[in-house]
Amino acid sequence: MRRYDRGYEEMKRELDTGVLGEPLLLHCTHRNETVDSKYDTPMAVENTAVHEVDALRWLLQEDFVSAQVILPKKQTQYTHPKLHDPQLILLQTESGVCIDLEVFVNCQFGYDINCKVVCEKR
Repeated sequence: MRRYDRGYEEMKRELDTGVLGEPLLLHCTHRNETVDSKYDTPMAVENTAVHEVDALRWLLQEDFVSAQVILPKKQTQYTHPKLHDPQLILLQTESGVCIDLEVFVNCQFGYDINCKVVCEKR
């Protein structure tokens, strides 16, 4: 769904011009205020991170060659036994762009989506 957001459309247009050089790194976050007890650990990828995965493939116009989910040793106090929260997902694309995606679905402060691109020139 991000590919239909105005900010993502603007970012895509800017990247496509090439004026910033090639993307090197992306830093992304997907935060929700809270989720219910039916939401479990795999859902962080299957139901939440999937939106960023879709948008990033569209934004960069390439597929991923690797993915790793990292679970920090400590969790938010607002989670429950079936959910490890937050999670960090590391992705790498075919051309070597490295992406870190934080998924934090019990952040308590609201819905917050971010994507920052580090390019060759700026």
